[in-house]
Amino acid sequence: MRPVVIGSKTVQLPSEWQEFSAAQLELIARLVSSSLPVETVKLYLVLNLLALRITRKVGDDTFRFVWRHRRGTITTDEMARLISVYDFLFGEIEEKPGTYIVVSGLTRDPYPHLTDGLFPFFGPGDVLDRLTYDQFVYAHTYMSQLTSSDLQALPRLLACLWHRRQHFDPSLIERDARRLSRLSKERQTVMFWYWCGCLSAIRQLFPRVFSGGASGGNVFEEQQRVINALADGDMTKADAVRRGLLYDALFSMDETIRRAEDAKRALQK
Repeated sequence: MRPVVIGSKTVQLPSEWQEFSAAQLELIARLVSSSLPVETVKLYLVLNLLALRITRKVGDDTFRFVWRHRRGTITTDEMARLISVYDFLFGEIEEKPGTYIVVSGLTRDPYPHLTDGLFPFFGPGDVLDRLTYDQFVYAHTYMSQLTSSDLQALPRLLACLWHRRQHFDPSLIERDARRLSRLSKERQTVMFWYWCGCLSAIRQLFPRVFSGGASGGNVFEEQQRVINALADGDMTKADAVRRGLLYDALFSMDETIRRAEDAKRALQK
């Protein structure tokens, strides 16, 4: 948390993704969806988190505010320093200078007790630590179908992470997706940010596994080949790989790649 002095009082502002509550994350999603400039989004976020209200301008760079029944003044420089706390939320697109996107670092499950109002859902845990490899395969497949103009696959992606039954069942993705599609757009956005943040964290944990990048082929078929490789071509073992935890599969892949690299280096000597 980041200490901030307002008047003579010190308050705490969330200073990284894991410190935001689910409600605060949904606020960010709502602000981002409003198509406001990035600096304005950060300004409104700070004002909302602090419950601080700007009342009027009293000079070239000074404003009066009301905060917890207290009145005071704040300069544009002081406000700029507050706003800069949330620079980490956004990144500029290299190919489009001046265009920013949300860069998610969220890895804490924002909805560990998710419900659609009627039924509870089983979630993926922090950093996808309860996810099976099968769930990862399906979620990755639906992610490849997402575009900025077509988000129809998003509820299906989310249904691979949050599901009604205790154990994931691919045949129930459509049913769970229909239920999850009834959640607010802000909540679905936060859930998607969580998935993106976890993917980023996993790629950093297993750089060898993800160093190849996207091949542009059929994601589902590619992952099925990975499953067969992990099962040593034994179809009776493939189901166990699918139902096994994601991290177990990633550690196995990482170790296989490491051994292959060591063998290659040994041959080159």
